Amino acid sequence: MKHRPFVTGFALLCAFLFHATGAMAQADPWMGRWGAPCGPNGQEISFSKSKLDLSAMEMMCDIRGVERDGSVYTFTLSCQGHATSMAARVDGNRLEFVRQQQGFEFDPKRFTRC
Repeated sequence: MKHRPFVTGFALLCAFLFHATGAMAQADPWMGRWGAPCGPNGQEISFSKSKLDLSAMEMMCDIRGVERDGSVYTFTLSCQGHATSMAARVDGNRLEFVRQQQGFEFDPKRFTRC
């Protein structure tokens, strides 16, 4: 069989793009910036892979673990040295906190993606 550099290179490029776009598509749906509402007059929070930014509520948390049960994500957190957990349901562009540890409750509980 004759070696065809163009076809081999094209196949490798397609494999790379498929892998790269698949990785992007697999981003956790809870990650991002959320607001109630979004904008200067709203209450905004943000999730990264390792942080929950509640600075609008004067709190920053490290995400120590995440477990998924359908559309509900349970976060194990360390917030200013205190261990806590909370659960949020994500439905498209809506995030709602459905369980918060006693003593670590806040409002609002419903956010939209900004």
